Amino acid sequence: MPDTIRAIIAVFIILGVTSCSSPSTTMSPTLPVLPAETVTSIPPTVTPAQPLTTPIVTATQIQLPVIYETSDDRYCLVQEVQLPTSDAQGLSEDEITKKLMDIFLTHFTAPEAPGYCRIDDYRIEKIYFDERLLSLSYQPKGDFMRVVGYSVKLIQLPSSWMAFPGKIDQQNWLHTGLNAAIFHSTNGYIMKFAYP
Repeated sequence: MPDTIRAIIAVFIILGVTSCSSPSTTMSPTLPVLPAETVTSIPPTVTPAQPLTTPIVTATQIQLPVIYETSDDRYCLVQEVQLPTSDAQGLSEDEITKKLMDIFLTHFTAPEAPGYCRIDDYRIEKIYFDERLLSLSYQPKGDFMRVVGYSVKLIQLPSSWMAFPGKIDQQNWLHTGLNAAIFHSTNGYIMKFAYP
């Protein structure tokens, strides 16, 4: 066996003994110290990693606590909202839609609402009719349809509200909207959400 091969084997044995006899519980590789001329000969396509010295800044910094909790999420699943006929007397279709949205959003401001879907506050910003709701494939089709633009103030992450499209501002308001299908019955009005 040539002397060069014996020397290489001896180095591996020494390195193996050194790393195995270390008192630490995790094994870390032992790398030989390279001469300075070897270190300076890094190929030009390899760029050494730079440490991150500044935080990553996004367009909107979400300032919300992250709280993971386990709770019964049935409270968060609202399928439809009802308004009694007596509460809708003399109101326009836009006003009826606003009352139904108030009922819907107030549900999530209650103290008993789980943090996953609870909101600190809400604002209904616009309600209007868009004829495309009738011509496009939005379902269900109500007795009348409205587009509702609104904002909710989030309290934590994760939040069920993050599934809604929209933008979050610096004060943690999510600006979003929905398509409302309103049905008139003998007992009052029912609002459901229409989707394409």
